[in-house]
Amino acid sequence: MKNNACFFVPMLIVFASVFSCSDPEHEAKPAQSIPKEYWGTWIQMDNGKEYYIDFEAVKTSSGSYTEESIGDFSFDGANILRKGSTVYFRKGGSARSFSTTVSGFSDSRAARMSSGTNVMAAGRRSTKNSADSQTVISDENGKCKFSDAVAGDAQIITVSGISATVNPNYDGENCGTIPIVESGAYGFKTTYEINGDEQGFCYGNNYKNYSLTLKLTNIGFKTCSTSVYEISCDDSKLSFVSEENLTGNFSSIEPEKYKEIDLRVKYGDLTEEYVDVPIKISITDSDYERTWEDTVTLRFYKGVVKLNVDTHTFGNYASLNGFLIYPDGRSSRFSGSGDVLIPWSEKDYMLAFSGAVSGDDEIGYVFGFEGKTTLPDISGNWTIAEVNAYEPNDSTKTSYKVENLSQPIKAYLKPGDIDFYTINCSTCSIESSN
Repeated sequence: MKNNACFFVPMLIVFASVFSCSDPEHEAKPAQSIPKEYWGTWIQMDNGKEYYIDFEAVKTSSGSYTEESIGDFSFDGANILRKGSTVYFRKGGSARSFSTTVSGFSDSRAARMSSGTNVMAAGRRSTKNSADSQTVISDENGKCKFSDAVAGDAQIITVSGISATVNPNYDGENCGTIPIVESGAYGFKTTYEINGDEQGFCYGNNYKNYSLTLKLTNIGFKTCSTSVYEISCDDSKLSFVSEENLTGNFSSIEPEKYKEIDLRVKYGDLTEEYVDVPIKISITDSDYERTWEDTVTLRFYKGVVKLNVDTHTFGNYASLNGFLIYPDGRSSRFSGSGDVLIPWSEKDYMLAFSGAVSGDDEIGYVFGFEGKTTLPDISGNWTIAEVNAYEPNDSTKTSYKVENLSQPIKAYLKPGDIDFYTINCSTCSIESSN
């Protein structure tokens, strides 16, 4: 928050709050104490079902306890769990770091600037897992750096009794400012939604216009007064497709209620792999005559490349399950033949295939990058060398690294098999904008 006058940042001690994870459908919690290395959402790679592991239990996506014991699982790398032949990927990858900046006022109208020697404490906890919590002390500029947040979990930041929820989308994200709000007053926290692709990626080089919704939430103690908001961006390559809604008025937002502002944005020339773009939101109210400032940070990638996949099933029931793991820990599933669009990156992806269920339903498949390979017909007879190609590659540790992108990868799945590949698209051409 910012005022035309200066503001004072007091010393604060904040404790991360604790809440019950008990499921109303179950009276007793499972007698487990699960290490943090397991915490988070796990995706069953062959069917897409999701499970959440916290400090006490394995749960279904609906929050019900399962009968699973953590002792039934083993790790295959940091983000792969196995139970027999069933494989799970940690959604979002390993734990994430993120930062916020805490700022505030000492009273309603006048304020004094801190000397820079005062620091404050801020607590955070996962909305899904009370044991996943941390208390940190900011630097002299009010910046708080949090580490090891469970990827994909919304995080509650608590400062001086005021809580705001943020949801870090990638490792190292800056989640804007957290305002200190004095008792009986009000303040705002901004969050956003943007219509990226299915995994949330947005692209530059004028790839498309994106619908962006900013949510201004009153996290204070009383209904706000009439206010003026302004939205801007210092990066000239970020364009607001329409300047409507970049400034305006609002009033009467009750505590825990919000105002939504709809925008359309696009990003221009981009040569780096990606760029992080802060969008600034300032709110000046008529009650206290002061200004809050916040930011949301949008990440735009250079562009997309196309992965081509074809499959042939030797039977009636099996279908190819593809699982793509992005460099930042995000993931996606696809089935059968078709094209898969992925962000251009200099970093490695991991690709896994499964789906063969019996000797009568084994699967042949082939894949390669658009512009690099032409996929051959795979419906005919297979040699023993082709059936056994690239094996053993049934774990992340034995993943086959694809070095020659000009040669399509033709491989075979026997019953219960899973094949892992490491791929890199940095030499591939970028698809044109849609």
